[in-house]
Amino acid sequence: MKTILALILLTFTTAPAEVSLKALLPDDRSRPNRAAVLLVGESEHAKAVQDELRDIATIHQAKSSGEMTATDLETLPKREWHAIWLSGGETSAELKTALKAKLAPKGDFVVSGAQDEAKALKAKIRAELLKGSTPWAELPKGETRDPAKLLADDVLLATPDSLPVVPARTATVLRAEEGQWQFNLHSFIAHHAGKFWAIWSSGRVDEDSSSQFIRYATSVDGITWSLPSVVAGDPDGENGPQRWLASGLYVEGGTLYALGCLNEGDRDGKIWANAKLVRLKWTADGWKDESIFADNCMVYYPPLKVQGRDFFVWRNDAAHFFTARSLPQYGQWEVKKHPNFPPDYRLSETSAFADAEGTLHLIIRDQGKTKRLYHSLSFDHGDTWTLPVKTNYPDAVSKNFAGRLKDGTFFLINNPKTSGLRDPLTISFSRDGWTFSDPKILRRDSPARRYPGKAKVDRSFQYADAMERGGRLHVIYSVNKEDIEISSYDLAELLKP
Repeated sequence: MKTILALILLTFTTAPAEVSLKALLPDDRSRPNRAAVLLVGESEHAKAVQDELRDIATIHQAKSSGEMTATDLETLPKREWHAIWLSGGETSAELKTALKAKLAPKGDFVVSGAQDEAKALKAKIRAELLKGSTPWAELPKGETRDPAKLLADDVLLATPDSLPVVPARTATVLRAEEGQWQFNLHSFIAHHAGKFWAIWSSGRVDEDSSSQFIRYATSVDGITWSLPSVVAGDPDGENGPQRWLASGLYVEGGTLYALGCLNEGDRDGKIWANAKLVRLKWTADGWKDESIFADNCMVYYPPLKVQGRDFFVWRNDAAHFFTARSLPQYGQWEVKKHPNFPPDYRLSETSAFADAEGTLHLIIRDQGKTKRLYHSLSFDHGDTWTLPVKTNYPDAVSKNFAGRLKDGTFFLINNPKTSGLRDPLTISFSRDGWTFSDPKILRRDSPARRYPGKAKVDRSFQYADAMERGGRLHVIYSVNKEDIEISSYDLAELLKP
């Protein structure tokens, strides 16, 4: 039997062992932002366990040409391991001590002997990854609907290009011009004081650049739009670190509000350094800054009213995922970490709605690139949530938008092509908010991108927002992250079986 000393002491009399580290998923590079599990040694069950956990974790196998020692561990990447799986043997305890000293993972360890079957190993790793999670809710007893079945039948969106196209009346809100503001995204629409209002983020060339600010335009009929004006200008010039991201537009109590996130971009280990959500109010004198609405906060949608309180899904400056409900004082919030497997920053732009029973639904973009939407629910007005589950609803990994029509019908807009192409832009419908069907195309055959720019997607319709008015659904979106367009649809035609 191998000695304990051979595992934890450096031996100078033998040639150093070669240690390799390899991810067990062949497509790991295209699927980031999942929990990192370190497997030290060999295991006959490794592939089976990875196949079962592929949507929440990537197993990285560390193998040595000789006996694994504590010194060998120093050659492994200095990263955050969310769990460590030590394949069996009587020396596991000693190597575990060395692993903890050298690698210091966030949690404890998954320690397994060779006698464990794949099913037991999977359960151990799942439990380990959830140790640091916020407590989560379970489905109510007797609830037979499956949150993972967001689409009534997989075949409905198997070939998105073959769906029926809904006739539309389309208008251009803004067309980008060479040498001007060539990046335009994050558009929102509302109706106030007899006019349609639209806001969006504008940047000189690149997405999330330091030149980014918020603009708006208005229209009486939704067809002819005013020249764009400024909601919130760049406070420190194009070369200064501060920039805006349009985060919502809504009417409350007869007042029109715009939301914008002011931040300093990706620096100092933060995705949105010094992020602050600011609320602006439309007045007779133009847009008035009402000051910080939420600190250390990035949102992508207007607030949802839940029992008279504002509800947000937000991410902090490091992109971690929270839910929040307003307190009586302006700018004060009850903020809670959302339950999930690490790393929680894979959960991204998330639309929210309440169904007829009062259940809250989150429809989540997955940065882990499973190419499926995720679904989480709350049965107590947002106090606790179920663990997000991968659904059968395909997604190109883009922002989705879910809402409810006046007749009670729920709708979901997204880009369902799993190739990643954000064309077509589609809509589907649901009577209960749990399962959607009858998908149709809103826009297809997008034009070619005219201008280069960071993170600009060619031939795409994306980041939709929508509102119902006058028997029509008005949908605003970005074309190639360059132009802002709006299409309106007759509801009778849209809902036709």
